[in-house]
Amino acid sequence: MKRVAITGGGPGGLFSAFLLQQKTSEDLDITVFEAEDRLGGKVWTRRLDTGPGLYEAGAAELYRYGEDPLWLLVSRHLGLSTVTMRGEAVSFEGRWLSSEADLARAFGEETARAVRRFRREARAARPFGAYYDGGWPADNHHRGAKKTFEDLLSKVRDPVARRYLEILVHSDTATEPHATSALYGIDNYLINEPDYCRLYSIEGGLDRLIDALARRLSAKISLGTRVTSVRRAEPFGYRLGLRRGEKTWAEDFDAVLVALPIHALRQVSFEGKELRRAMSRHVARYDDPAHYLRITALFEEPFWRPFFQGSYFILDAFGGCCVYDETERYPAGGRGVLSFLLSGSDALALSHLRDEELVSRAVAALPAEVRGAPESPRVLESHVHRFTGMVSARPGGRRLAGSKERHRPEPAEHAGLLLAGDYLFDSTINGAFDSADIASSMLLRHLGVPRRGMEIGELDDYLGSGEPYERAFSRAFDARHVVALIEAAWGASPPYRLLDAGSATGIALFAFEAAGVDAWGVEASWYAHARTPEDLRGRNVLGDVRALPFPDGHFDFAYETCLAMVPEYMLSHALSELRRVTRRGLLLGSLAFGGLAPEGESGARSRRSRAARVVTQLSAEAWGAHLVKAGFRAIEASPDRLARLWKAEAMAPRDRPVRPTSSTLRTWLWEVAPPGEERAVTSGGGRR
Repeated sequence: MKRVAITGGGPGGLFSAFLLQQKTSEDLDITVFEAEDRLGGKVWTRRLDTGPGLYEAGAAELYRYGEDPLWLLVSRHLGLSTVTMRGEAVSFEGRWLSSEADLARAFGEETARAVRRFRREARAARPFGAYYDGGWPADNHHRGAKKTFEDLLSKVRDPVARRYLEILVHSDTATEPHATSALYGIDNYLINEPDYCRLYSIEGGLDRLIDALARRLSAKISLGTRVTSVRRAEPFGYRLGLRRGEKTWAEDFDAVLVALPIHALRQVSFEGKELRRAMSRHVARYDDPAHYLRITALFEEPFWRPFFQGSYFILDAFGGCCVYDETERYPAGGRGVLSFLLSGSDALALSHLRDEELVSRAVAALPAEVRGAPESPRVLESHVHRFTGMVSARPGGRRLAGSKERHRPEPAEHAGLLLAGDYLFDSTINGAFDSADIASSMLLRHLGVPRRGMEIGELDDYLGSGEPYERAFSRAFDARHVVALIEAAWGASPPYRLLDAGSATGIALFAFEAAGVDAWGVEASWYAHARTPEDLRGRNVLGDVRALPFPDGHFDFAYETCLAMVPEYMLSHALSELRRVTRRGLLLGSLAFGGLAPEGESGARSRRSRAARVVTQLSAEAWGAHLVKAGFRAIEASPDRLARLWKAEAMAPRDRPVRPTSSTLRTWLWEVAPPGEERAVTSGGGRR
């Protein structure tokens, strides 16, 4: 069993451990080392000492970009209830603004026109597709990557509009306009556009995400354990120096995934000339520190509610400050909780002040009409959390690198040492997830262990089409064709019960249902399964074809498109399970979707088969040998039956990657062997 060490128990480390488990059918011995006595890193939900409410001491929210992978993980796969966050209000120069119309009434049409022009140009410079796929080397060619955000703001001639835009974006960039790129400024401005991005939280606090991940891990968790050094362990692998209290020791691993923020990377000794140099270059590239300071205060009541409604508003103090109404998402028994998020140079400059002084300044910064002059509202309880230098001001450094360069700092001699972190993208939990996804896939390829199912990003490149999965699959699959083959081979017409093994998002079940078939699906990839339409979630099951969650003989027929994604040495387990749950017959969809090797070329890989995650590509004879051993037999090839099958095959979609010939069509359909014949085949197989 391969041993994997993950350094860091924050979101990046936990996402990495979770994805490693989800992506492979192999058992890995994973250990997560966390220096603190808690998991979660910058995700930290705390309970108030004197009230029933919660507040976020660290990361404040998650970002939803349509049906993005993190949203699917949180809401579909982990089943966590979410809370939509909304905030249109801006307290700007003594006025409450919730729209450009408010801006025009307060400061004149010219100011509103300048803001509208900036909005149009920002959307034109960053269409949603490019925004969603941003953060990659293609952005290096964007004109906004070569300028600072200050350069862009300086083109806004109206001074009031320019100041308004600056304070609107300040909390998201966590730095000053001159210290980050124009493109990053545009991306953070577009967070405010509902059709680009929506903010959300999790009922009961963001810590529930950490708890849900930890519960699903089979990895060992070692809290209070600091990784002090990393070096090569000959002939392969790595040796980690570890410390817990006064105790020190070393352990060897086949691969290491380091999921630490930049400031923590500097505290680990990476030994060996090449590795030390590579890590020094990596830290230098991404050492663009930005700063946050979070001030949370509990009040007797939410006195601000008459002035604004929502989860947060922007305050034109401290260079632009986001103020969260924590009781909007986490009720506090009638009391009110405000959390001030200071950022950039103001956060750094004020971080040395005592907590009491910071709380006093934050409350005093509220508009006079809100706090109630001359006396400020009484603070019942307060907390200050400092995150100076712990986020990235300019994600990706001055030049955006590709995924391999970001996540593998020394590929020549240290291919087994991978990095993951939110700083490699945009210093958000979403960024941490994206990074963990990439690093975990690279690590599995290095270890040479099989991956299962389609991964994030691969689903929408199904069969190498480069288009959404649903569109590509609908052209390559037709349920009526499957129904016609079953009728031609077995004389069976609907209704009957059918298993779609390798069902992905389950959309084929709609088509089977329309044809009168009681169809169920099973899919191994959590990501593909999470995209299942709501109406199908009861019938599209997350599961492994090697351990099907159905009773014996539950289905009349099975239609599979997943066996080609199963390593050959595991085919016997998968086929035995399909044989167990199926009473009559099996249709080998894998032969049409990349699993059939051209004659004499078993093991060859076409572009389409690689895109479809094919790992087992065999000749028809080799597939037959596996099937017979598992208790199936090829259908009888009478001339009349073959004629009916060939007529049914004419209904196959034209875009299907591989088509049978008149002589090989029967090898695509297999029936369950009678019990006596099955025992004989199994016995004979054992003697061989």
